[in-house]
This record gives sequence, structure tokens and C-alpha cells, in this order.
Amino acid sequence: MKVLFLILIYSITTAFCSYLSGLDRTFSEAELQIVDLFVTMPETEVEKLIETAQISESQVQNSHKNPDFENEEATIVAKWNGNEKVYENVNFKTGGMYARSNDKVGFNIKLKKKFLGRKNIRIRPDPSDKSHLRSKLCCDIANRMGLPSIQAIYARLYMNNEYWGLYTLMDSIKTSWIKQTFNPSEDEVTTLYHCKNRGADLTIGSEDKCFNANDDYQNMEAFNQFIQEINTATTTEEIEKVLEVDVFLKFMAMEWLIGSFDHFLVLGHNFYLYKRESDNKWIIIEYDYDNTFGNGISFPIYWMNKTTGNTNGRWNFGGNGTTGVKINNNKLNARADENSKADENSKADKNSKADKNSKANKNSKADKNSKADKNSKADEKSKIDENSKTRNVGGWPIFRGNNSSNFGDFWNFNGFNGGANAKNEIVKYTFDYWELDHPIIDILVHKNPERFTKIIHDVLVSAFNPSILNEHIDELREFLLPYIKEDTTPNADGNLPGRINKKGNKKIHTVSDFESDIENKLKNWIKTKFEVACEEYGLDQNEIIRESSSFIPKSFDYGNNKNNDEDNNEDNNEDNNEDNNEDNNEDNNKDNNEDNNEDNNEDNNEENNEENNEENNEDNNEDNNEDNNENFESKALTNNDETPNENKRKRTLFKYHDNKISDDCWSEILGYSCCKKNCKVVYIDNNGKWGIENNQRCGINESICNSKSASLQCYGEITKKYPCCKECKTVYIDKDGEWGFENNSLCSIKYSCV
Repeated sequence: MKVLFLILIYSITTAFCSYLSGLDRTFSEAELQIVDLFVTMPETEVEKLIETAQISESQVQNSHKNPDFENEEATIVAKWNGNEKVYENVNFKTGGMYARSNDKVGFNIKLKKKFLGRKNIRIRPDPSDKSHLRSKLCCDIANRMGLPSIQAIYARLYMNNEYWGLYTLMDSIKTSWIKQTFNPSEDEVTTLYHCKNRGADLTIGSEDKCFNANDDYQNMEAFNQFIQEINTATTTEEIEKVLEVDVFLKFMAMEWLIGSFDHFLVLGHNFYLYKRESDNKWIIIEYDYDNTFGNGISFPIYWMNKTTGNTNGRWNFGGNGTTGVKINNNKLNARADENSKADENSKADKNSKADKNSKANKNSKADKNSKADKNSKADEKSKIDENSKTRNVGGWPIFRGNNSSNFGDFWNFNGFNGGANAKNEIVKYTFDYWELDHPIIDILVHKNPERFTKIIHDVLVSAFNPSILNEHIDELREFLLPYIKEDTTPNADGNLPGRINKKGNKKIHTVSDFESDIENKLKNWIKTKFEVACEEYGLDQNEIIRESSSFIPKSFDYGNNKNNDEDNNEDNNEDNNEDNNEDNNEDNNKDNNEDNNEDNNEDNNEENNEENNEENNEDNNEDNNEDNNENFESKALTNNDETPNENKRKRTLFKYHDNKISDDCWSEILGYSCCKKNCKVVYIDNNGKWGIENNQRCGINESICNSKSASLQCYGEITKKYPCCKECKTVYIDKDGEWGFENNSLCSIKYSCV
């Protein structure tokens, strides 16, 4: 009956809802329209681009200075929905960081005049996203939530008329973006900070993970003061004096719901902070959404050090048991006791903490659950207490949603390589377990649960529920299908279009992969997360969907008294001025030539025409340069044109980055130090090999690993207390590595298994 009722509401919503209708978006006129970008450059430049794009995965992992291709004189003809515009002197540059190791690369584009209200855009292939929807969908969700956000549409790229494939086109947050949205009165935007490096958690000491987005103004004083103010605040009211809290909390809720580990709550990067001129409050603006909805998570490595208040206080992962019961045996308890004696801080008093948390129900968490659904939560607590093996085994978090107590194949990880069901269970993480114990979250969320519950309610109603999202997804899927077929069809030479990086990781996806990823992963994540959120915060699913069916979305109020009509008028004025200038130049040249021809004899005609044309061209170039200086962002200086101050600034930045990132430690750019004690590999991902020291993740630096440690097969050989396991079946994990159980005895998992 419940399912039938939900389907009925879904159908009503479908009949009357368009996900982005009514929103003030500059990209609206190209929604569900493909934008064709025809880029023209000399063939020698295209060859240089392809040569520069040859970057392998190891190069991305081991180098922070991979070269970028950049051409400042490209021409782009943009065609969409019957429109056609020509853009001259375009800055066309390779884009992305870790994605540079893929066979199909992204690009950043800087224009002299606006395209759909923006001068800075970027196109991304998102090669790991089989659905081609994640970036687009997340931008749409943020737009519909009324957040300050970038926008997304789709484009095809043609390089010198050669088809290079399908891309997601988004605007890019730059100082020009701030001027076009917030419209500050100051000519220079000096308080936009880019938190690009991992570890920007707004705590004291994390300031250097961010930098001033204005290349000509690298002052960090305002941002450093903001960090100090955040960390001296002890209440929501104090934080609200300097931070736009509702926007911040909505982004946090969105991160959790879409499963983003690539923003503030987990890795701590891919966002901007802007100090708004009107009230001096800081606003967070996030970007880069390809690693969402379960994409990019092959193993829950980021939550390994999460404190859960259980018997061993760590996130440990089980082996072959269907419920993890076999992990709680005397051998493993003895091992835990041994660790307790060896490391007082790690194991000594966490059993008592677990008992204390179990009895006290962790303060506000228990109060929140009690208020949300007193009877239901009491029953759930009783079940958890009675079946503590399921809740506490290996330190795994409480799950919400259907069958949350039956983990099933979730324990079958086979070491750190991840299991087929890992993503399906990660979707059930509560917000408390998703976020990694940030002080600001403790104040704004854990100590103020009522406000965050209201935020969750509003986000579910406005933007995140299967009713409105499934309709939008189906609409996008139908639109994208022919372009997916085109992008996945090899050229005559057998190569897929635009896969120019022959050293990169090949991402070969099919139309079937596109369909399957949408139905089995994307929609399933949304459905499950919606159920988890409603249960966790005591919200009624039917009521949420009912409210959503009549919800009217509103765009974020930038407070600039401008709207899309004004932006479009500005664009039209720019185009008209340009057209008028071209017409006037042509008329002037024509008139001058005619006058000269009439007044001068044939011998002087050529000379006069040349002189007049030269003068007109010089005058027009001067006028155009003046207009560009007034109306457009200044073009980047070439090396020959750089002023002494510019050279000094670049040398300073170069020195700054060199000091911050050690050439010997590749993981520092990701926000992690390198391991100093040994070479024990506990996890391998696209970035490299990882170990754990002092309960913290660290990068394995193979250049300093001594031969003795490198030759050992497992941690047990170091201590000489435990043999290496013959098989790779992990049943227990602690700070020393992975452990198995063979011949009725504990054994150490070989490094080769992980």
C-alpha cells in the first residue's frame, strides 16, 4: 500500500514538475541543448597540445609540476539552439589535476566576452562516471536548493573540425564569477579564497591549504583572521557572526546525501570561501562533483580512523563471516589486549568508552533520536544492545535503512581491495559517521540537532528525493543517449574520439554501462539515501514527497539587484557593440578607400590605401584594447611582457609552493605526510601506496624504504611473534596491519595481499 501511494505521488509530481524551471540561471537557454564548441588553432599548436597531454598515472602521483598546454590566441565558434557566436583570442588550456592521467582530458577556457553570462568556463569528460550525469546532477541539485553554485550543461568539442567527444560544460569560480554574481562595488575582488589542497578543515593550522584566488593579490590576512574567529567561537550564534551558516549547513547536508568524499566533510578541499562585501560574512561555494553517488569509493579508507565508541575504537573490517560474529573470539581479544599494553592511547581505555557510550547514548545523538521517533529509536537501541556483535564488530558504524542489522556480503572485502557491496553499504552511513569529527560540525550540527534536522528536511523537500530526481534523471538520460552513442563509437582509425592521452588510463564505457549505472547505482543511491535520511531524522517519506510536489524553487539571492535579463542585455550589448564596431570599421575603410581613390591617381591609390588601412587598424586596435581593458578581464601577460613586480610575484609563488610540498613526499599535496617508520602498505589507490602511523594515514615513500623492511612479507615477520598467513582472508585490522586466522592461530596478512 505504501509503495502504491508513493508511486501515485511520483506520477503527480512528474506531471507538473520540471526540476530547474523558474530558476534564475544564465545557462537556462542551453538546458537540454547540446553546445557545439568548434576550436581552431594552428596544427602545430594542436600537436603541441597532444604532446603535452601525454601524462601517465605515475606522473600524476609522483610529480606536482606536470606541464599544462596553453594557447592564448584560439578561436572558438559556439553553436547551440540556433545561436552562433564567435570568440577570438581565447585562452585554451588543459585542466584538472588527478584527471590528467586519463586518456580523455579536460580543458579550461577563458573568454574575452561572455558566453551564457560567464567568461570562464571549463569542460570535463568525467571519464570515471559511466552515467555522465553526476557533475550535472549535483550542480542542478545545488541550483535548486538555492545555493550559490556553478551551473552545468553539455557540450561537444571539435578541434579543427575533428570531433573530440562529449563533455560536461560548467562555469568556473574565479574573481570574474564573483563580480558577475555578487556584483561587489570594489573593482578588485580580494577576498575569494580557493581551498584546493586536501585538509582544509577550517582548524588552526589548515590556513595554508587555501590561497587567494586573485593572482595579483596573494594576501591571506582576511582569511587567517576568519580561521581565528571560527576557532574561538563556541556557539552557533558566534559562528553566525562571520559565516553564512545556513548556506554552509546546506552544503554539508548535500555532501552527505550525494555521497561526496571530495569536499569539506571528508577530504577537505574543492571549495571556495568568499567574504561577502554587503555584510562581511563568509560564504562557502563548492565545485567538482564527479566523485559522488558511490563513484570513486572502492573501499572506505577515509573512515578508518573514525572513532565509534566501540570495543576497540577503530573502524576495522571483517573477513568471511556474513555477520562478523567470528571476529569476536579469544584470539582476537588477546590481540586487542596486546595492542592495549603496547599502545596506551590506542586501546587502553576504549572499552570503557564504548560501555559509557552504550549506556549514555552519546548525549545529543540520543536526544535527537528520542525526539525524532522515541518509540522506534528505543526499540532500535534495544536491538543493537542485544546484538552488540553486529553493531560493534570491527568498529563498523550504525547503519540506517532496511536490513541495517544484516551486513551480508559487506564483510567480504578480501583485504583492502573493496567488495562488490562496499558502495551499497557506504550509502547507509549516517551523517555523524560520514563527517570526520570537525570542530565546526560539532558546534553547528551535533550541539544544535534541531536546526540541522530542519536543514535536512528542507533539502529533501526542495531537491533530493527520488520523486523529482528520477524524473530529471530520465529526462537527461533521454537527451544524452544519442551523444553517448556518438562518444562511445570508435573513429575510422579504431580510436575513440578525443582520447588523446595515449599514456593515460583507458576508460572504455558502453551505452549499456551508461544505462546500467543510472538504474543500478545512481537511482539506487538516491532511493536508499532518501530512506536513510528520513529514518535518521524522523521524517515521513510520504510527507516529504507531498511537500516536494508543490515546492517552488528559488535561486540564491546574491544581493546584486541583477538578474538573467540584465546579464543577457549586457551580452547583447557586447555583441551589438562588437558588430557595430566591425560595421563601422568596414564602412570607414570603404569610405576612406573610395575618397582616396577619387582624390588620388592610380599611382597613389595603393600607397594611400595601405596607409589608411594601417591607420584604421591601429586606431581600431587601440579602441578595442581600451574597451577590452574597461569591459573584460585583462589577458595574462606573456613572459616578455611581464613587469618586474609580476616576475617577483611569480618567483614568490614558485618558492612558496616549493617550500610547502617536498619533492620526496608525494602525499603532501594530498594533505598527508609520508610514513617515517616503515614501508608497510595497507592500501593502494590511484594516488599511490598508503600506510598508517600514529593512527593517521601516510604515504609510502619507496625511495627511503630500507631493503630490510621492503623484503619482509608481512608485519608478523618484523615482530617475529606471528607467522605470515598463507591466504589473503582478512578478519581483523589494527594499526599494525591486517590479520587472518589459520590453524586455530592468528597470522599476519602478507603485504602482497593488499
